[in-house]
Amino acid sequence: MRSAFLIRRSSATARITPMLAGLFALAACQSDAAVAPDLTVPPATDAALNVTITDLGTLGGPAGAAYSINPSGQIVGWAMTSDSQPHAVKWQEGNMTDLGTLGGSLSGATGINSAGQVVGWSLTTAGQTHAFLWQNGTMTDLGTLGGSSSSAHGVNTSGQVVGYSKGADGFGHAFLWKEGTMTDLGTLGGSLSLATGISPSGVVVGYSQVFQSDDPAHAFLWREGVMTDLGTLGGSLSVAEAINSSGQVVGWATMIPYTSTPESGSQTDGAYHAFLWQNSTMTDLGTLRGFSFSFAYGINSLGQVVGSSWKTGGDSRAFLWQDGKMTDLGVLPGDGNSQASSINSNGQIVGYRFVGSVLRPTLWTIK
Repeated sequence: MRSAFLIRRSSATARITPMLAGLFALAACQSDAAVAPDLTVPPATDAALNVTITDLGTLGGPAGAAYSINPSGQIVGWAMTSDSQPHAVKWQEGNMTDLGTLGGSLSGATGINSAGQVVGWSLTTAGQTHAFLWQNGTMTDLGTLGGSSSSAHGVNTSGQVVGYSKGADGFGHAFLWKEGTMTDLGTLGGSLSLATGISPSGVVVGYSQVFQSDDPAHAFLWREGVMTDLGTLGGSLSVAEAINSSGQVVGWATMIPYTSTPESGSQTDGAYHAFLWQNSTMTDLGTLRGFSFSFAYGINSLGQVVGSSWKTGGDSRAFLWQDGKMTDLGVLPGDGNSQASSINSNGQIVGYRFVGSVLRPTLWTIK
């Protein structure tokens, strides 16, 4: 759900954002591709964790991806229908529910809270992308900040929703929606911002440009009307992706710059690394052994972190970080890249894997 404000980074390390995932899958999949069967088998690697990997299936189409899981094990994301249209879905105890759309052809779910309220984005009958809140079988359009588009990225236990919306001036800002009202959270001084997560107490995280419209973004934490810059790992860029009930924040940032052209002294950002921010300190979580980059996307109440680690050539693997150690979650035989997006306190992790060029929604269960 970050189509209008995408952070610039190399294609080898670019995250597929939920709003664009459906469009990516449409391009990547053959229209006559078969639906892969549901699989629940041990991982193909010799990872130190005892993990079971489950393919969650789709709505009849070839592809899908899971983005959020709540404490009850309810999972949301998107899945292709039999006519290859991505729709927001909820998986629960082996059953899949199509959450529909706001009248358009496409939708995707990005967050779910403990009450089963779901947020995400959908095309409207007018062809615009709008944020939605789904509950009790009904999808509600949350509107915009006055512009043409919006998308929701997180919802807390109180039903407060955060995301991104364009304003009347055409610039996109982070928003907080509660009790029917969408509030502009502003920026760190630049033109653009986006909210990615919200804690049970209403603390919001995301990223914002700091100065001018072409400047890199920094991770932020917003509390009671004040947006705070969380800094970086020494480079120019950082993004906060999630926050837990203890106020721990995870995301990714660039490392200390290195001199790319010694003659001119030109500086280039170092590698992208996952971080954990707590007590005003940003800690580098490192990478998987033999990998160059990492991105953290989810954290649970126990402080366990999930994300993906990348090699320079583009290969990626989903990881779990706990007790100071990053561990590969494994894949199924024949799988390619993988990414973990969310984790609950019961050791259930969701994300996606590539089977050939096709995204598959995935559940990793730690035993």
